[in-house]
Amino acid sequence: MTISLLVCFYNTALGQVADSNAIFLMSKGEWDCPVSKFTSATLSPKDTGSSDFNPDSKEILFVSDSAYEVRSVYPGKIIFADVYNDSLFIIISKHGGYFTVYSALGKLSVKNGDKIKVGEKIGYMSKESEKKYTLFLGLYMKEKEIESFTFLGPPPNLRW
Repeated sequence: MTISLLVCFYNTALGQVADSNAIFLMSKGEWDCPVSKFTSATLSPKDTGSSDFNPDSKEILFVSDSAYEVRSVYPGKIIFADVYNDSLFIIISKHGGYFTVYSALGKLSVKNGDKIKVGEKIGYMSKESEKKYTLFLGLYMKEKEIESFTFLGPPPNLRW
């Protein structure tokens, strides 16, 4: 009896991961923008002299003139939401074997374990300088970073 229950649970869990992976892959090229307004969205980062500069990064850098709300791009589960780099926050949401990383946030609106829907508020952009606020958005398959613009396509028309 115990073995049957474990096998059933294991198969159900595998099915959920497969379903999450399929949903994530089916949405390739279709996504909701994480911010309501931005002045630029570029492959990130441009070398700003930051010690965090990574020339191989495949993230998207959103820049705006205000600390707009950041909303989830995909449904998922928050597996990490905490401070890093002294005063900035990072959120990692999981979708099967895929992950969405929102980094350089100024404030969080979610916590570890929360389930999120598309377009749900998860935090706010961080202030980099006077009238310049930023958000980094990255996609990963397991530990491998995915070229975000290639997978997502250009920033969409806002749908929320």
